[in-house]
Amino acid sequence: MSSHTIYFDDGKYNYIKTITLSDCTVSITIDGVGFKAYSFETHEFANETEAMEFYETTIRRENPSYQPPTESLSTELDDEEEEKEIFSPRSFDFDLNEQNLSTEELVNRLAVVLPGLEIYESESSCYPFKTFVWKVDEQGEFTIDKLLLAQGFMKSVVWDDFLQSVITNSSNLITYLTLEANLTPEEISQKCQTLETTLQTQCKNIAVYKIIQFDPVSPDQNLDNFYIIIAETHQGNWLGIAPKIGSMDNIRTDTERVQVSTDFISIDSNQTLINTLENVLKGLEFATTPDTTTREFYLAFANSQEQTIYQLLDAIDFVITCSFAPFGSVAEYEDPEFCYNIDPLDQLLQLNLTNLREYVIGTYSLYHLYAIGNTQNGDFVGVSTVAVWSG
Repeated sequence: MSSHTIYFDDGKYNYIKTITLSDCTVSITIDGVGFKAYSFETHEFANETEAMEFYETTIRRENPSYQPPTESLSTELDDEEEEKEIFSPRSFDFDLNEQNLSTEELVNRLAVVLPGLEIYESESSCYPFKTFVWKVDEQGEFTIDKLLLAQGFMKSVVWDDFLQSVITNSSNLITYLTLEANLTPEEISQKCQTLETTLQTQCKNIAVYKIIQFDPVSPDQNLDNFYIIIAETHQGNWLGIAPKIGSMDNIRTDTERVQVSTDFISIDSNQTLINTLENVLKGLEFATTPDTTTREFYLAFANSQEQTIYQLLDAIDFVITCSFAPFGSVAEYEDPEFCYNIDPLDQLLQLNLTNLREYVIGTYSLYHLYAIGNTQNGDFVGVSTVAVWSG
């Protein structure tokens, strides 16, 4: 991109005219000096040669002594290509092109390529990549609920502790965030009792989980946490209840979201139960940080406990599943050095893992990223890191 600045006056005021050439576009901006004046215009051309000719002609109209740079536009482009070539791929004592490595060998090679790597455009550099290993023989089949439990995002809590937290949080709701006045302590207690009675009457195997958002650098920091309820109905279906905690508008991913599907077929009694619970839940607060919720809830049915948990957390955007895209793809043009440095990681993952998925776990500005797939041994291997994206 080329730019030329011209200072001029109209006999009364001084101005700055900036003429900019970018590919096939010439833009002209005029700003007043010491007073408010502004104009902007653009000119599109069929090719770079025409754009360059207009650019130089416009400059000479104001500055007849103007001399264009000695290097042509094509030379500048060649220099950019040469600049890209100064970065050479990292070398290792193994062949990056080898495929279908065993679990152990892949883990060993990941340990070699990961040091010094970070996620692109994160607002903090405190979170390095780490190797993720899930051995099926030792840990059982990989599921999202097992991942959340193993990594500290979810823990089981007893019903009485959950109820006490709901009563406390519901009493502390900030009125201006709600569509109605806060419930009285008596109303909150009555609703909690009705919730307990309804679930005990209609369901069995009732479980409550606390979903935990944490910062691995500052584990004691109080972040947004909330509760979900999972219960099996007497008909053998699984019910899930979760508060809607917010959106993921600020998440940065160039991958395609994978929809969490279920082959569950609902029955009339399920909808009746949902209607009853929606009325009971109105005004209750399941989040430990009250200002993170609008007091709306998501209720769903599925065929199993693990399916229900996955569906719940996907629906409220706490867990997002995406197809995998190379970590370097987001910086292919903006930061070639980053691409060269992270390319060995992308190669190891893509050449040695099947069913590769990216899981984004978290809310608001702190996201835990997991890229996980199957090795030829049937284990689940990948990498994890944390990204800070505030907007």
